[in-house]
Order: sequence, then C-alpha cells, then structure tokens
Amino acid sequence: MVLSKLLKYFGIGVGVIICGEIYCESVKVLRDRFRIQDEMEEVNEVFRTRNPIDDNKSILVRQIKFCREPTLYITEILENLLLSARKTIHVAMYIFTSKILADALKSVYEKGVKIYVIVDHTMEAASGTQTQNLKEKGIAVKICYSNTLHHKFCLIDVPYNNNIFATEGSSAIDEMNCDKPCQVNIPKNGILINGSLNWTREALTSNYENFIVTSNRNVINEYYDEFVERWKDSENL
Repeated sequence: MVLSKLLKYFGIGVGVIICGEIYCESVKVLRDRFRIQDEMEEVNEVFRTRNPIDDNKSILVRQIKFCREPTLYITEILENLLLSARKTIHVAMYIFTSKILADALKSVYEKGVKIYVIVDHTMEAASGTQTQNLKEKGIAVKICYSNTLHHKFCLIDVPYNNNIFATEGSSAIDEMNCDKPCQVNIPKNGILINGSLNWTREALTSNYENFIVTSNRNVINEYYDEFVERWKDSENL
C-alpha cells in the first residue's frame, strides 16, 4: 500500500517535471520565433565597424529593420538604441559630429526623454560639432575643461543610484510614440554603450572601431558614477 502511494506520487512528480520542461522549451521556441526578448535577460554584445552584421547572433540587431545603406548599419544600430530610450540618456563623448545621432537625441528629447551630454573642450569650436545644435534644442550640454575627456560611452535608461539629475527637468515618461517603426527593447537595468568609437561619420563608416552594449548592472553603475563625477566638474556650454 505504502509502496503504491510512493510510486503514485513519484509518477506525479516526474510528470510535473516533464510538463515544466516542455513548457519552458515551448516558451523558448516561441520567443526565438517571434524574436521576443525577456526584459530581464542580460545583454552583452560586441560590435565592430567594417564587419558584416549577424542578426542571428544579436538580440539587439534582430529587433532592427535596417533602412539605410549597409555602410551606415553601425550608425543605425546606435540610432535605434537612442530612439528606444524611454527615460534618460547620458552621453560622454570626446568627439561628437554625427548629425544622425544628434537628430536621434533631439527626437527622443522632444518626446520627454531627459538627456545629458558631456564633451571635450575641443568640441566647443570644432568643425561639425553637434554641441550647439543640441543646446539650441534645449538639451543639457557640458564642456570638460579640466582635462581631456577621452571617453566614448553612453548610458540609456539606467536607474539612478543618486539624485544629482533628479531635480533637472520633470520626471521621465513611461510611454511614448517614436517615429522609428522598429525599436529595441531596453532591459530593465538599462544599457551601457562603450568602446573606441567617437560619434563621427569617419569612425562609424571608415575606421576599424569597436563598441560593446551591456546591461550588466555592476558595469553600468561604474560608468554612471564616472559620468556623475565628470558632470560635476564640467561647465555649461
């Protein structure tokens, strides 16, 4: 009697496990088929300029419907990431002359995204600089004079770990409509974009460059803290 009950419960347990495995596998198949990203899934992707884009290996890229010429695919990846922002964008960039990326910032700024940009002092009067263009739109732009700001990183929708920006502008919006038909699902931790890449046409289309996109919270916190420090010791444009 006891043995039969044990076998019965054992069979039920095995059945539950098998059903659970089938369910998990079915969800995975559906997510892959419809290209759905779990917003809690950690993103760690590497991109290199002058290399073909493999959308089969990239959670981010397979959400983008490319509409520009192939030589601008890297630009378009960054453009789509910026256009996907829902809350905040923080940019620390040595050289910023890309009009496409500046226009993407202005587009989401118009929809309520809070944007903060720091550039090196050489950008104040450099040919093609986008700093004045951004400032005239109302975007907060600061210039680093103390030392050469050689950073090339951007933070999108990262949670605040201090309130230095909390009083600058209204609170971020939760929903917004964007002009781009295909946007990237930004993970809950937000994302960091970092690498050798300045935001210039030459860097994006001609040079051998690299950048990573990650949602790793520990890495994001380090870069956010660095942005805060550079923001404090930089001056308004």
